[in-house]
Amino acid sequence: GDSLTEFGSHVVGPKFADATLKNTPLASEVLRATDGNEEHGPGWVALLARDYQWRTTADVLNRGFSGMTSRLLRADLASIVASLPSAPVAAVVVTLGANDAAEGGVPRDEFRQNLDAICGALKELLPSAAVLLATPPPINHQVWPATTGGKGFGGGRSLERLKPYAEAVRQAAAGAGVRCVDLQADFTTRLMHWADTTHDGFHLATKGNVFVYRQVGEALRSAGLNPSSMPTHRPPALAAAVELLDDRDGRYARCRKR
Repeated sequence: GDSLTEFGSHVVGPKFADATLKNTPLASEVLRATDGNEEHGPGWVALLARDYQWRTTADVLNRGFSGMTSRLLRADLASIVASLPSAPVAAVVVTLGANDAAEGGVPRDEFRQNLDAICGALKELLPSAAVLLATPPPINHQVWPATTGGKGFGGGRSLERLKPYAEAVRQAAAGAGVRCVDLQADFTTRLMHWADTTHDGFHLATKGNVFVYRQVGEALRSAGLNPSSMPTHRPPALAAAVELLDDRDGRYARCRKR
């Protein structure tokens, strides 16, 4: 997906205007450079990883890329899937639309066609995976231009401009028979102050990350992928030496030597 997914694993959100952070590779270095003032995590992908990797139930991999559009993902999908480990994939969450809807992005009709093609390709490449399409969250168009100084990727970002693209995601999900995580509707109808969910009008702050985590987590559980009920991977030597006791809620492992 796009930066909604990429930054879902972030710890910090560096200010775009701060040249001292340019090409900074590590979150720890950004924290030092900003004196810890740009903390916007944990991201929603990191929170899901906490749940699913707690007892090695499943690995959560992030394949989000800033600037990604449906056109680019359609072209790159096979190579992205090829980069995944060989273990069976249980679910894929696709986040697209924000960059497609920007000026110079992808027309709405082509966006819908690309989503159809992406869903079809995922079913072919990952036949055992549950596919979830997420609508793009709303954008605070009054804050985003001021944050970027008019230099952000793609202009013309607004909630009104995003709405037709969110509808295209809903239609594509229904047409492909996959689940839709309707973030745009959920943000605007279930949160009293959705404009407070970003730190720059576009990218998620802590509140937004937690909300996306809850919505995606709910969709995954409805697909039968509740981390507390999924099988737990235990290396054979460890399993023979240490018994993992039933803790009822699946959250906290209790062990004892055999």
